[in-house]
This record gives sequence, C-alpha cells and structure tokens, in this order.
Amino acid sequence: MARLGHASRRCGQIFVQWGGLKGIGSTEATAGQLFHPLWLRLNDPGQITRNQQRLFEMSGVVDRRNSWEVADLKNEEQRLSVQWGDGAQSHYPWSWLAEHAAAGVATDKQLKLAVPKHLWDQSFQSTLPRMDYEALLTRSGKLQLCTYLERYGLAFVSGLGVAEGTVDKVGNYIGHVRVTNYGAIFDVKDDGAKATNLAFTNQRISAHTDNPYRDPFPGIQMLHCLSCAEEGGATLFTDGFSVAQRLKSLDSSAFHLLSSIEHPYEYRDPDAAVLLRASVPVIKLCNEEVERVTFNNRSAAPLQHEELQRYYEAWALFDRLANSMEFTVKAHLKPGELAIWSNGRVMHGREGYERGAPRHLQGAYLDSDEIQSAVRAALSEGEDLERFSIHQVE
Repeated sequence: MARLGHASRRCGQIFVQWGGLKGIGSTEATAGQLFHPLWLRLNDPGQITRNQQRLFEMSGVVDRRNSWEVADLKNEEQRLSVQWGDGAQSHYPWSWLAEHAAAGVATDKQLKLAVPKHLWDQSFQSTLPRMDYEALLTRSGKLQLCTYLERYGLAFVSGLGVAEGTVDKVGNYIGHVRVTNYGAIFDVKDDGAKATNLAFTNQRISAHTDNPYRDPFPGIQMLHCLSCAEEGGATLFTDGFSVAQRLKSLDSSAFHLLSSIEHPYEYRDPDAAVLLRASVPVIKLCNEEVERVTFNNRSAAPLQHEELQRYYEAWALFDRLANSMEFTVKAHLKPGELAIWSNGRVMHGREGYERGAPRHLQGAYLDSDEIQSAVRAALSEGEDLERFSIHQVE
C-alpha cells in the first residue's frame, strides 16, 4: 500500500504533505503544512484520552526544551513517528495530521460544527418549530429539539399531560435542570397581592431575558402549561438577534452603545440573604457577530456613563423594536404544551389576563452547553441536521 503522507524538517518545523488520502483536496493540504514541534508534542494523540483530556501537564513539556526537540522522523505507511530529544516517541496518523492541518487555528471542520442560525420576525408565527413528546423521547427527537434551539432559539413540545413536576422530568431528560434561588422548578400563576414578582401576577410583561444578574446565566428556559386563562395570557416571543440586526441597520450608533457598554443587573432578596449582580452588554458580540442578547427593564441597575442619555435612548429604541408587532410571535399555550427557548437570544413576555384566572405554568432553567454539545457531536459524526429545518433554506 502506498504511503499516505510524507514529513521532513524545514526551518525548525515539520513539513507534512499528503498523498492519496480521501477528504484531503484543499490547496493548502495538497501543498503541505508546517507543524511546530512543540504543538505536535503538546497534542500527541497517544497522550490524549478519547474524551480529549491530556494525560500530562503542558508546562512540563514547555519547560523541558528537549522534550519537543525532534531527534528523528520516520515516515510510515499509516502514520508519522517522531523520536523526541528526551527519548519519548509519538505517533501521528496521516489522517489526524490532515484534520489538524491548520495547527493552532480552528479548522474548517471545527468551524462547521454548528448549525447556521435562522433569524425570524412575526412571519415566523405560521411555522413555529413543534414536536410531540413521544417523538422527543427518541434519540432523533432529542437531536431535533436541540437543533431547533440552536437554529431558531425556540421550540414547542405537546402531549406532556398536566402533572405537576413534568417540566423537571423533561429538563433532566434534555440536560440537567439548573437549581436557582427559585428552586429547581417554579410556579407561574397569579398570586394577587402576595406576588413577589411581576411574573406571579396577571399583568402584562414586556419582552425580556431572564436572570441577567447571574454569571453564568441559565442559557435555556422552559414553561409547561398546566392550565390556561380563557382569554389573554398568551406568551410572547421575540428573536433578540433579529432585533439587534434591525437596530444596527436603523442606528449604528445605538447598536455600538448597546454592544460596547456593560449594563449592571441586580436581584436582591434580604429575607433570603440573596444579592445577585452581573454586568453584560445588551448586545454581546463575538467576532462582530451577535453572541448573546441580555435585556430586562425590571432588573436593570443604575448605570453611570458619560454618554448616559444617548445610551438610554438606544435602550428605549431596542425596547420599542423588541415589543413591536413586527418582531413578536404569540403562543397561547394549552394544557400539556411546553415552550422551550434560548434565554440568551429569545426574549419573552406575556399578555395580561383576568385576575384570578386559572392560568398555571411551571418553569425551569437549563444550561445551554448540553444542547450545543448534542448538535456538535452529531455534526462531527457527519449527520445531516438540515432535515430538521422548518424554513426554506436559501
């Protein structure tokens, strides 16, 4: 069998070329790639477990220069073998080297381990992502839900029944329920004069994200309907990423203020000895792309800034857009239905309803890493997640 690759020393590094290896067709891979010997020693696949955990301390390698000095190279049929100055030997399959051809930089394969986000507005009302609970209990169904959350930030599950505590069961099936000062689950119903939170009344609630005063914040939120009001009480959803995009096109200065100034948020409960504080921009960016939206009028602590007036004018503009009909979808949750959404993207609110109406929802929070992990793992295995798209892919 022909050797699949060849390596040689060049300018203190190791130059690798491939030949006849399936999947290697880019100009860079065909021409070859330089690998720094320190990078190779630190990422020796024989010293990393199957769950990608090193079996050594990196500083121990870095501090001993001979441990990453190349004593000898051996080009074998399926792999490159490297003899190091300290006597150790490492083996690198040609296929592994090809996958890591851009050493120290995210490869195209790594960058693609995410589904593209689909931004939406009110027109999304007619195609909301829905699935049945029985389907969710399959591997494919769970992956479908996770894909919905990564792509759209919002999904609905029906057929759960109305037993109290179901939201906890579902949450721990999808991931792990995040326990907060509200408990593992919380009840959303009209408590009248005893209410300690606007959510526990019958009043209208404007679009917001939950728990902005936590670091880390809960990335996923769920609400399970046990009973509903005859009129009103619909849950409202807004794609914060879509609102941020519109704000940028309308007023780039306002977008800059909301994405560059960290706003403080606070929750205090003296009776329970709770004081939570965190500061984060309304629009958090990563590589110029919106990564998170955090917005909550009730929990926003006082902000002191030299551009205070312009900042709050930008805040008000974002608020108006987020609560406009153009960006709002409405869900009249029925008993046995559950809404689940990304708390760092999708803002939620509520229509007001008649005082004392038997509207009762139970909620819970999850972290988002397990949702992202499920999608990333599926993509790494080559699964086609476009089959879960409910919009027309352009």
